[in-house]
Amino acid sequence: MTKLILSSFIFTVISTGIVQAEPINPKQIKLAHDKVVVVSEPKYEPRSIGSFSLMLYKIYDSKYPYDNFVSGAVSERDGSVIKLLLKDLDKDKSEELIVFTQSAGSGSYISAYAFKVQNDRITSYLSINGETSSINTTLKSLLKKANKL
Repeated sequence: MTKLILSSFIFTVISTGIVQAEPINPKQIKLAHDKVVVVSEPKYEPRSIGSFSLMLYKIYDSKYPYDNFVSGAVSERDGSVIKLLLKDLDKDKSEELIVFTQSAGSGSYISAYAFKVQNDRITSYLSINGETSSINTTLKSLLKKANKL
């Protein structure tokens, strides 16, 4: 009887949509060496603030690009993810992945979160809020371009 009640509860939860694991607003960007990074926001969080996840995949078969998960990371966000960009910020001949977000509300300012993708790992490198002044000039110019979206 307990199994029946538990099974019924689980079915009800799943069928009513209380469990929502699908991401919202997924974006992806191809990297060198047959790799792709997918960036998405959890469906259950507000669009104005929360987190985003980065998932790195190695593509062995183009029919199934997401079959080989390599690593991932999670970061806080202010606003919704609007753009992904690859740019060598530190001039080490390796491009960093920059995730741009746009805040909700009247300010609609842009923030950027830069990540290094090296040795099959994603690590946080730099973040800038659209309202911050003294910061890496390369990233600041990228923010201005993204603000024109």
